[in-house]
Amino acid sequence: PFAVKSAAFLMIVRAIFINLTNIGMFPDSIPVNSLATYGGDLFFSGHVAFAYMNALVFWDNKFLRNIFLFISISLGVSSLLGHYHYSIDIFAAPFITYGIYVMAKKIFADDFLLLKNGLISSK
Repeated sequence: PFAVKSAAFLMIVRAIFINLTNIGMFPDSIPVNSLATYGGDLFFSGHVAFAYMNALVFWDNKFLRNIFLFISISLGVSSLLGHYHYSIDIFAAPFITYGIYVMAKKIFADDFLLLKNGLISSK
C-alpha cells in the first residue's frame, strides 16, 4: 500500500508542478506521436521521478534498488539525448521526489511501518 500511495502522491504533486510551469517542447526534440502527452508536461520528469520513487520505497532490497536506479538514470539520459526534457526537468526530479518520499512517510506512516517491519515484504 505504501508504494501505491506514494506513487499517487507523486502524481498529484507532479500535476501541480505541470500546471505551474507551462513550458513548450524543446525546439529540436524528436517528434513522437502519443496520446499520453501533449508536449507541455516537462517539469519535472515523471519517468525519472517514478523510477526513483520506487528505488526509495524498496531501498532495503539491494536488487530492486539497483534496478530502479538504473532505470531512472537510463530514462534521464535518454530523455536528454532525445531532447524530450530540458536538463532542469531531469536533474530536479530526484530532489523533488525525495521530498515527496519524506512527506509520504509521514502522511502514510502506518503503511510505511508495514513495509519496513516486514508485514508486507519488499524483498
